[in-house]
Amino acid sequence: MDAKIACFLIMMVLPCALSDSPEARSGKELAELQGIWKLVSLEMDGKATEFAEKPPKWVIKENKVFYGGDELAELTIDAKTIPTCIDLGFRQPRRVYEGVYAVTGETLKICVNRLTEGVKERPLEFSTAGKPDWRLLVFKRIKAGEEDGAEDRQG
Repeated sequence: MDAKIACFLIMMVLPCALSDSPEARSGKELAELQGIWKLVSLEMDGKATEFAEKPPKWVIKENKVFYGGDELAELTIDAKTIPTCIDLGFRQPRRVYEGVYAVTGETLKICVNRLTEGVKERPLEFSTAGKPDWRLLVFKRIKAGEEDGAEDRQG
């Protein structure tokens, strides 16, 4: 009787534990980033600049970021951290920017350190006050049907 209960519990608990593995969480995190995002503000050293007209747009497909139809960067996510760490591996020039990100509803916040060489500090919060090398990018998701075709044109 005890062996049957133990087997039952293992069968019920093991799939839950496996589905919450870091790889599964990374896949889930990456899935919520998919789509078209327009940059609505950029914060530097605590001061935000808003983009009301012609905001830059990023298209995220799988682990790639596209801008103006060209591949801009590759995303690497570490879902084991809180907030979730992200590395943006840009192609031209080839650099990796370390940061954190969060998706809340239709808003994506990415805070990165613009330093890519030497001793650097990965942001662990979404504020740039007192951190002149950090940048906070705030994006809004463009829902299906709201596109104007600009995501495929040059920026």
